[in-house]
Amino acid sequence: MAYPGSQLYNIAVKEGWPLPEKWSGYSQHSADTLPLATKHLTGGQVLAFRDYAFDTYFNNPRYLNMMARKFGIETVKHIREMASCKLERKYTQFY
Repeated sequence: MAYPGSQLYNIAVKEGWPLPEKWSGYSQHSADTLPLATKHLTGGQVLAFRDYAFDTYFNNPRYLNMMARKFGIETVKHIREMASCKLERKYTQFY
C-alpha cells in the first residue's frame, strides 16, 4: 500500500500509478481499499490474496491450539470472532 508521505507513494505519483481517490481507500479495512498492482497481479488480486492469507492464518487449527495453550480459550474465542467478520470489498478479484 502506497501511503501518503511514504517513499512508495512518492514513486507512485511520479510514475502515474493509480492511487485511491478517497482517504478511505488507504484503509486496509475499507470496502474501497486497493493496493498497488504488481508486475504479475492486479491490485484486486493482491487484496484477494491478503484476505485469503488472513483467513487461513487465523483459522489454522495449529495456530488456534497454540494460542489456547499460551493464552487460554477466551483468547481463541476472540480470535474466532474477529476472523468471522468478513470485510466488504469493492475490488477483490478471486482467481
